[in-house]
Amino acid sequence: MIKIHPRSWDPVWELRVQQLSVMLSVLSVLLRLGCAGLRRTVEALLGSARRFVHVSVVTVAVLCLLAIVSTQLFMGDLRNKCVWAPPGLDSNQTSTPGYDYNTGFYSNDNNNNSHNEYYKHVTNPGNHFRRPGHLDPLLCGNRTTAGSCPDGFLCLRVGDNPNYGYTSYDSFFWSLLSAFRFLTQDYWENLMQMTLRAAGAEYVLFLVLAVFPTCFLVLSLLLAVVVMVIVDQDKATIDRKKLREEQFRRIEEALMRMKKEEEKDVGGVVLPSEGSTVTVAMTEADVDSTLSSHWQRLRLWLRLFVLSPLFDLGVILCLVVNTVVMAMEGYPMTEQFELVSSGLHLVFSFIFVVEMLLRMSVLGLRGFFQVSWHILDFLVVISFLLEFSLAHVSGVSMLRCLRLLRMFRLARWWPSLQLFLQVVWSSAQSLALVLLVLVFLWTVVGLQLFGTDYVTNVCRIADDCELPRWHMADLSHAVMLVFRVLYGEWIETLWDCMAVSGPGTCVAYFIPILVIGKLLVLFLFLNLFLNSTTNEKLAALEGKTDPRISKVTQICRRAGQTHQPDHRTEGHEEESLSLTPMTSESAQVHKVTESPDEDPKKPPTDPGQNRDEENHKELIVEDCCCSFCPLQDGDTSRGSWSDFRRICLLIVENRVFKGFMLFIILLSCMALSFEDVHLEDRRVLSLVLDWADLVFTLVFLVEMVLKWSGFGFRKYFSDVCCWLDFLVLDVSLLALVLEAAGVYCRPLRALRTLRTLSRFQGVRVVLRCLWAALPSLVDVQLVVLFVWLAFGILGVNLFAGKFFYCFNETSQEIFIPDAVNNRSDCLALIDAQFNEIRWKRFLLHFDNVHASYVSMLILGTSRGLFDLLYAATDSRGVELQPAFEHSLYMSLYFLGFMIFGGFFSFQLFIRVFLRALQQHGPQISLHPHAPLPLLFIPTLLFLSSSSPHSSSSPLHPHAPLPLLFIPTLLFLSSSSPRSSSSPLHPHTPLPLLFIPTLLFLSSSSPHSSSSPLHPHAPLPLLFIPTLLFLSSSSPRSSSSPLHPHAPLPLLFIPTLLFLSSSSPHSSSSPLHPHAPLPLLFIPTLLFLSSSSPRSSSSPLHPHTPLPLLFLLEELSTPLPPGI
Repeated sequence: MIKIHPRSWDPVWELRVQQLSVMLSVLSVLLRLGCAGLRRTVEALLGSARRFVHVSVVTVAVLCLLAIVSTQLFMGDLRNKCVWAPPGLDSNQTSTPGYDYNTGFYSNDNNNNSHNEYYKHVTNPGNHFRRPGHLDPLLCGNRTTAGSCPDGFLCLRVGDNPNYGYTSYDSFFWSLLSAFRFLTQDYWENLMQMTLRAAGAEYVLFLVLAVFPTCFLVLSLLLAVVVMVIVDQDKATIDRKKLREEQFRRIEEALMRMKKEEEKDVGGVVLPSEGSTVTVAMTEADVDSTLSSHWQRLRLWLRLFVLSPLFDLGVILCLVVNTVVMAMEGYPMTEQFELVSSGLHLVFSFIFVVEMLLRMSVLGLRGFFQVSWHILDFLVVISFLLEFSLAHVSGVSMLRCLRLLRMFRLARWWPSLQLFLQVVWSSAQSLALVLLVLVFLWTVVGLQLFGTDYVTNVCRIADDCELPRWHMADLSHAVMLVFRVLYGEWIETLWDCMAVSGPGTCVAYFIPILVIGKLLVLFLFLNLFLNSTTNEKLAALEGKTDPRISKVTQICRRAGQTHQPDHRTEGHEEESLSLTPMTSESAQVHKVTESPDEDPKKPPTDPGQNRDEENHKELIVEDCCCSFCPLQDGDTSRGSWSDFRRICLLIVENRVFKGFMLFIILLSCMALSFEDVHLEDRRVLSLVLDWADLVFTLVFLVEMVLKWSGFGFRKYFSDVCCWLDFLVLDVSLLALVLEAAGVYCRPLRALRTLRTLSRFQGVRVVLRCLWAALPSLVDVQLVVLFVWLAFGILGVNLFAGKFFYCFNETSQEIFIPDAVNNRSDCLALIDAQFNEIRWKRFLLHFDNVHASYVSMLILGTSRGLFDLLYAATDSRGVELQPAFEHSLYMSLYFLGFMIFGGFFSFQLFIRVFLRALQQHGPQISLHPHAPLPLLFIPTLLFLSSSSPHSSSSPLHPHAPLPLLFIPTLLFLSSSSPRSSSSPLHPHTPLPLLFIPTLLFLSSSSPHSSSSPLHPHAPLPLLFIPTLLFLSSSSPRSSSSPLHPHAPLPLLFIPTLLFLSSSSPHSSSSPLHPHAPLPLLFIPTLLFLSSSSPRSSSSPLHPHTPLPLLFLLEELSTPLPPGI
């Protein structure tokens, strides 16, 4: 028996603390023994934690504000329930005993027996209306727009809140948890539906206009800070590499000097090295070898055969056919097909064994294992040998899944698949390892904190007092629960945890997991795009072309050219494979195509001159057709046809015409909104819409003819937006013809809405980028489908025929294995006239590759994950009745697919689109030297100045800015790649900036220059809800308040300025440098211009004078000195 001292700890907690200390020690050892990249990643994340302090403060402030407002609006509403009306209550009775209509709560009165009986009746959970399959009673409200109760039920505010009482707005804490739930968007639709049903549908405006935009802004702030941290880490990595290269260069120079001195010591005679002597010795050994000449010839022939592209082509064909055979397997399979499939697998396996032996004999063991792809080949062969040798041993059928490694051998000849594997490997070296370490940490902590509580208090969350699927009573379930929280599904597991262990500890455990885990996933996601080292590696991999691939391609192309004799000699066969014949015409075309890019670094001319040239080029009528078109035989440079085309070009380029066409497009879209189910009963409206459709089609046809005449066919059909308009018009004309023939084609009119996509500049740029990136997107799509094919084949091998179950449709229950073991038992019950029993299969399954693709599509879209997970973990075998968590290890399959098939595959698509924006979108790009026409940044920028010469401040190069909150719309455009007028980057000008914002500016010393009014005037608070019209007239101007190279012609500031002066000689006044101003209220219009680069009287920049200030009245002269 354990004796506990009153002041001593609980032995259980003492044991937990000891285990936690051991776990932390193990974690520290892992970090010390881990790779250098892991340690640097952890140090960088800890060093960047200070940046998240300000974001955390803003996030908590926003959530607290939403929680306070939600508490005032919805307090107690989620306690409204539909209660069965007691028999003694008259339906015409206007009041309910004990119900307080002011507070909305039902109270008990011990002095009234009838009242007590009524109170017991309405508070009895058995008298509350519940829908089938729902644990909580049906919510209702007493407003007209709120939810109503069925007949015979009253809407009363009694009992607890939903979800064990943890979903409510009754206090600030629970409202804060609900606001955080909206922020993370976990099961938010259920919370919104409950809130609207209990409070009323009119509160949807509060959720749409206040809650969701605010949460979106907060998430954008976190995204901006993560981007800044990654950029800083990238810069630090580059600096560290430069320093290391400099050190190596110095060491190399020192070694070279030492070598030269040694050579001088021996009289300048360079002695042969020891390595060269060994080489000579080995060469003599080879010459004196006892191998016969026949064996040498055979080895030479094998070397030529193995290293030839034909050998690689044969291996590729075997891999492709083997993959097709594996994809054809499924459930059920005939015995004949199963025998053929097994025989083909044996044949291909022996082929790959022979291939490995040939490569080993040619390259040798050392040369074979020096190639990384040969190691994969070796593992594939070893897995086959193990499977073949243990074929009759039970329990080793999982070795068949290792056949899938053969598929990934294609990455050796498929650059896109190799890129995917490189992305996975590059991410696994740093942040992924940190994430796994933290998952281990959180798993052990949760196991120690809540493991016992889940076992002792399980009856609180389960009616049968059995542990549910998600708990932390053992290690495997704790790991799965942590991954579920990182996946984003955390609120339901938090309810169970709070029910068994208490709210405080569970919230303190779950929220850090969610926040830190999501940030690490975001770091991992963005690091692959913003990290320069990773991008250089992947770009080099994308640009690298294996010469064997080109050789195989050329062999395939020459396979059909049997009529052309081959005059090559045997000695020049390898060289001729890399040659590509080029005629003089093709060479000339190649030269003309590359001529515009001969000097990419040539600086552009004057922006105004460029704009004039662009406007002039727009009026130049291009050739109507291609050079081979017969219409180009005559001279059409002059004459009436050319004048007509110029007129058409002027019409289609006119703003009035463009506005008219946009109006017609919007009008046609509005006409579609009148077509509903009652259109057949409205003859007049239907006739008007038919005539309107004919008019719209005619107008679009005239527009197309005008563009054909003005642009020409070549320019028209080279634009993806024009192609879109052309296809939509063709569909409209086809619909008219078919409707005239009696075919119903009214739904085809909906395609007219696609014409709106080509009318907005930003959308046009995106469409052009998508069109340009279409080949790369197709290539990436093939890679993703290939990866999904591997997981689909693995799913067929693991789950084919295992997702069946025997089901009772009357009771809506699944039989337990003790009652029904397999399909035969279920069919026996059906034959025994039990008509309510069915042998069914889950809707999503893995019986074949086609069904696997559908199931993986549901998994990839984050819907239906848990249904498939539960079915897989309950599976017992083919045609066997499932049992609860019989195969828990099967959850690893879904975890691997979500990581590799979902996360990394999605990254490939984003990477291709970003590269398309950089290459083909000159107006939308992410490169620091590329302009941005439109950028929506509701974000929080943390700008600081580490040195007095830093220029990171948006107001002044010497003014640090600790906090700047800018929920804003930035219209960024660049007329010159060398312009430096942007507040975000010195190479991006800013013509227009809308900033309704709050600036917190502070000064650390009287000599600080952080004030936006004057470098000697500290400014504790400046509130500027303002509209800044910024334009750049000269790249050398320095009058901008955001950047010294951006002038500011007009600034409208209705604001309150708190100005203070520490001495009478302070120059903190915006009116005069000798007039201190402690308080100034300026709802004013400031006209700022720059007359001298050395003037420092500007209230926003020391180099910007202020000639005019309108302060409720016009002040045309400055104040005299001394006032």
